[in-house]
Parts: sequence; structure tokens; C-alpha cells
Amino acid sequence: RLSTIRNSDLIMVLDHGRIIERGKSLERDAIYFFEVLTLSLESGKTLVQSLKLTTSCIDSELSNEIKYALKEMEYGKSFYESFTILRKKMPSDIIQNVILSITESYVSGESITSTLKEQVEFIQNKRVMDLKGKINQIPIKISVVSVFLFIPFLLIFILGPVLLEYFG
Repeated sequence: RLSTIRNSDLIMVLDHGRIIERGKSLERDAIYFFEVLTLSLESGKTLVQSLKLTTSCIDSELSNEIKYALKEMEYGKSFYESFTILRKKMPSDIIQNVILSITESYVSGESITSTLKEQVEFIQNKRVMDLKGKINQIPIKISVVSVFLFIPFLLIFILGPVLLEYFG
């Protein structure tokens, strides 16, 4: 289990050649990252300014990947080229979709704020549904010990006053 591994820089779980657990950790980071990005965009900054500000404030794997894409732009690649490469590197379909939306809005000159808000909400709802699915998979277990302790306690609690009144 990944939760038992400590002090590691990068841990990935592969399923049929696809990285699955890195994608889940990126999705957790993405919620916060894209919320901060949305707030930065709402303050009137351009997309590139907002991305630079957000990556400077948040230290995460996703932030580092976006910093790298922004660096590629400084070395001559276009926004579209840098973020298309970034999108292809992401193991999470959800993050790929968000990056695609950001890229298309930048190229077309449209506002990304409302789309970003919807996609953050979608990621949050997906996480809630995933957690509910995990909770539903947990079997309900009642041990023999708890039955033997609970039933006598319940009988004493219910019948105690009646027995005290009858014998008292």
C-alpha cells in the first residue's frame, strides 16, 4: 500500500502499463491547484501570469510539471506546444481534460474561469464518489466478542430497572 511508504520522492502503481496511483495523487493536488488558479484568474491576471503565480505558491508534482511547461515557453515553444506535451505526460484523464480546456481557451482567447470552476467541482464530486465506493466495499463485521458484550449490556440496561422494581 502506498500509504505505508514514507520519505519517497515518487511512487507509481502500474496497472497494465498505465500509471494509476500517481494519477490519483495528482487529482488530489489538482483540486487545490486549479482552485487557486481560478482565484488568480478572477483577480484579473492573464492565464500565463496566473499559472506562474499559482506554481510559485503551490509546491506539488502538478505544479512542477506546469513550471516545466512554462519554462519550455521561455525557451521558444508556444503555449499550445508546451501544454500539449504536458497534457500527454499526465496519467490522469481528468487532468488531461483540464489542461486541454486551458490550452483551447488560451488559443481561442476565451475565458477559462467558469470552465475551470466546473472542472474543479467535477474532480471534487469524483473524489467523493470514489470514497463512497470504497466505503461500500467495506464489509460490515460484527465480531462474536462484541455480540457477547453488547447483548448482556443491552439486557441489563433494559431489564435492570424492571428487575430492581420487582425485587427491590
